[in-house]
Amino acid sequence: MVEEATPHLYISATSLFMQQSERDIIPFTGMLAILRPTDAQIGQPLTGHNNLVRSAAFSPNGSRIVSASRDKTVRIWDAQTGTQIGQPLTGHNYSFQSAAFSPDDSRIVSASGDKTVRLWDAQTGTQISQPLTGHDNHVYSAAFSPDGSRIVSASDDTTVRIWDAQTGTQIGQPLTGHVSWVHSAAFSPDGTRIVSTSADKTVRIWDAQTGTQIGQPLTGHDSIVLSAAFSPDGSRIVSASYDNTVRIWDAQTGTQIGQPLTGHVNCVRSAAFSPDGSRIVSASADNTVCIWDAQTGTQIGQPLTGHVNCVRSAAFSPDGTRIVSASDDQTICIWNALNASEASSSLIDYTNSMQSQVGLTSIQSQLLRSTNEAAHPLHITMSATNSSNGVNTNVSNFFNFFQFS
Repeated sequence: MVEEATPHLYISATSLFMQQSERDIIPFTGMLAILRPTDAQIGQPLTGHNNLVRSAAFSPNGSRIVSASRDKTVRIWDAQTGTQIGQPLTGHNYSFQSAAFSPDDSRIVSASGDKTVRLWDAQTGTQISQPLTGHDNHVYSAAFSPDGSRIVSASDDTTVRIWDAQTGTQIGQPLTGHVSWVHSAAFSPDGTRIVSTSADKTVRIWDAQTGTQIGQPLTGHDSIVLSAAFSPDGSRIVSASYDNTVRIWDAQTGTQIGQPLTGHVNCVRSAAFSPDGSRIVSASADNTVCIWDAQTGTQIGQPLTGHVNCVRSAAFSPDGTRIVSASDDQTICIWNALNASEASSSLIDYTNSMQSQVGLTSIQSQLLRSTNEAAHPLHITMSATNSSNGVNTNVSNFFNFFQFS
C-alpha cells in the first residue's frame, strides 16, 4: 500500500502493517506519514539564455550561480530563488565557453571562442581591465587558483597558460605537451599543480610554479577527454570523456583507480568531486546527471532527469547538498544532491532512537528501515503517543530519504 501511495499524500501506514497482538503488547499508538516528491529537481529551471548553456557553477558561499552561454553572455542567478541578478555580462564577441567565481566571491573569470579570457566584477557585472590575450585559438576554460592570485586557461591552440589575476599578464611560458586542443585546466586544492585534458585522449599534470609536466600523461580513455578535477584533498583526479566513461586516477602516481565508471549512454561532458570527496557528479550528452560513490565507483540512485538535451556541466554546491547543471536546452537546473548512503544511515539512527524513545514496534521499525534499499527521495514525519506515560511525543522531522523499491 505504501508502494501505491500518491505523491504528496500523507498515509496512516503503521496501523495497516501492525498486527493486533503487537498493538496489545507494545503501549504505542502513532501515525507514520510518508510524502513522495515528484522529482529531485529543486524549483523550476533557470531560464533567460537564448542559446545553449555551456557551464554553470555555484559561488563559494553557495548563494549565487554563474552561467556561460553560446548566446555570448554570462549571467548571475540567485541560487535560492532562481531569479537572474542584474543584467547579463557582455563583452566577448564570440560564445562564452566557461565562467567561474573567484575564491573570495568578488570576481568572475570567463573564457571565450574569441581567444580571450576576461575578468568581471561579480557585484556590478562590469569588466575589470583589459582582456587577457595570448592564446591563438578558442579558449575553452578558465579558473582561479585557490588563493585567487592566478588564473589557468585551456585552449584550442593546444596550450595551457597561467595568468596574474591582478595584472592580467601571462606568467611564464605556455604549458606545452598536449598534441591536440586542450579542453579544460584546473588547479589542485593547494595551488601547486594543474590538471589538463585534451582531445589527444590524455590527462596531464603540471607543476604550477615551473610549468613543467609532472610524470607521464594519464592514459586509458579511448576518446577525447573533456574535463578533469582534483579531489578536495588533492590525492585523486576525476576525468570525463567522449568514451562515455568517468575515470578516477591517483594524482601522485598517475595510475587509474579501479574500473571506469560506466552508466552513461553518451559522451560525458564533465565530472567533479563533492566538497567532502565522497561523491562524484557527472554530466552527459545522454541528457542526464549522475552521482557516483567516489570510493566504490557505483552509481548512487537513479540518473537525474529533466533536461531535454545534452548536459554540458554539473557541479556540487559548497556544502554538497545541491547540484547545478547546464544544458543545450538553454536552461540551468538545481538538484537535490542527497547521498543515499548518508540518508539510509541517518534513517537507521533515527529509527533506533524512536524505538527507544516512544516504543516503536518491530513492524514500524522494519517499515522505516526498509527505505534502506530505495532509490528516490522521501519525506517522513512522525507523530506518536507513548501510552505508558500518557505523553504525546510530536516527532516531526524533515528527511530526504528513499521510497520503497
